[in-house]
Amino acid sequence: MLLNTVNTFCLSTDITTLRVSPSIGESFTYLCEYPNGTPIKKFICKGEDPSVCTPLVSTTRTNRDNGKFSLKENKLRTTLTTTVTKVTTGDTGTYWCGAESGRRNQSDAFFHRLVMTVSECILLFECILLFSKILHIIVT
Repeated sequence: MLLNTVNTFCLSTDITTLRVSPSIGESFTYLCEYPNGTPIKKFICKGEDPSVCTPLVSTTRTNRDNGKFSLKENKLRTTLTTTVTKVTTGDTGTYWCGAESGRRNQSDAFFHRLVMTVSECILLFECILLFSKILHIIVT
């Protein structure tokens, strides 16, 4: 069920949040499920506030892959598969899966939130070393 409002954004009542912490250079894939009857054009955008987030990729033919994010839709399962490649610390932030309403008096719908924190640790050993340096600074 979607909440319909005018001149604001819509959030699904069943919005899910996924938190991920990939290391620099890693790639990962995640799924966004959307409700049946969702408008045709789906998208991924970045920003804390979904009403003003920056569009990254969408299900239109020309904008499914921007080199960093790629998007594949499975209409039968009502899912979007999003792949993020070679993350950097600049990719840290909040991402939204949404659908464009296509109407002037109805805002876009949002149904999934991804919160990504990119870690500078590439190997477990490096993370342990970084943590021990931080701990040493705190203790001394």
